Amino acid sequence: MAMDFLWKEAIRRDHGKALGALGNLGDPPYTRSAPFMERAKWMMEFGGIHRGERYGSLLRKTLCRLFFSPDYSVKEAFRALGGLSAVQNALLPAMKDLDLFRQAPSLEVPVFLFQGRHDKVAPGLLTRRYFDRLEAPKGKTLLWFDSSAHMPHYEEPERFAALLKKIGTGMTGGTGLFF
Repeated sequence: MAMDFLWKEAIRRDHGKALGALGNLGDPPYTRSAPFMERAKWMMEFGGIHRGERYGSLLRKTLCRLFFSPDYSVKEAFRALGGLSAVQNALLPAMKDLDLFRQAPSLEVPVFLFQGRHDKVAPGLLTRRYFDRLEAPKGKTLLWFDSSAHMPHYEEPERFAALLKKIGTGMTGGTGLFF
């Protein structure tokens, strides 16, 4: 679904550079960091990850958050960046076979799914299908972010934080959809 979105957007925009890059990627799943990040770059550029930011501006903001975070020293920030591709290369091969419908049809903990309405990386259609099929005896809740794509914590930070706080202070159990 993500690649379908990218191809359609690149064609709609008549974006030669994107069309060339997407053509060089081949078909998913991507089990190595380089093609995965190339796809992510175009997903960011076309608004499928964050509606208000593009690749360059989001990358700059992310680097600033990392390097100016009180939680990381400069050395740790560089190590985190250096480890990104190593972590992706370790996780992506296992993720290519991830199928929550088959592997996690039931969860014995309260489940809260946060979903951006405009997410093209993890489309809401799939999230909703999984939510509808998921057996969660301790409750499940699907929380939609209408003004967000894949990053509601950046796009709607106040609402995101308020919902996390609400969940942390006892909004557990039950089944529901929150808008």
